[in-house]
Amino acid sequence: MRLRDTYKTVLREASEKLSMSKDELLKLVTEGPKVSEAMRNMVSPGLPNKVQLEAFGIRVCHLVLMGKYYDTIDKGEKIIEYRDDTPYWRKRLSGCTHVILHRGYTRTCIMFRTQRIICNGTQIEIHLGERLSS
Repeated sequence: MRLRDTYKTVLREASEKLSMSKDELLKLVTEGPKVSEAMRNMVSPGLPNKVQLEAFGIRVCHLVLMGKYYDTIDKGEKIIEYRDDTPYWRKRLSGCTHVILHRGYTRTCIMFRTQRIICNGTQIEIHLGERLSS
C-alpha cells in the first residue's frame, strides 16, 4: 500500500471517530477558529500532515524493516517489533498511537494501531494491534 493511501486510512478513521466527512475534517483542521496561518500553509490537499493528525490524537511513527522481518509481520507470524532502548527511540516512540512499517526503503508498507509500547531496560517492545492497511 502506498503511503498516501495509508494516511487516507488514518484520516478516514479520525473522521469516523468524529462522525464527519473527510472534507469536513480537513476544513475543520485548516479553517477552524484556533488554526494559525502557518498551519493553514502546511496543508497539502488530500493528504493530512503530522500537525493535522496530532490535533486529533493520532501520532504515527514510521519504522523501516528488513524484508524478512516485514514479511513475517505481514504474514501475522510476528506481532512484536523491537528497538534498542535509547533516548532516540524513547522520544520517537513516546505517545505513538499508530505505526507504519516499511519494507526496506520501498513504497510497500503496512499500518497498525499500537496496543502498547513497553520499555524493559535493554529494548523497547512495540506490540502491534489492529492492522489498518495492507
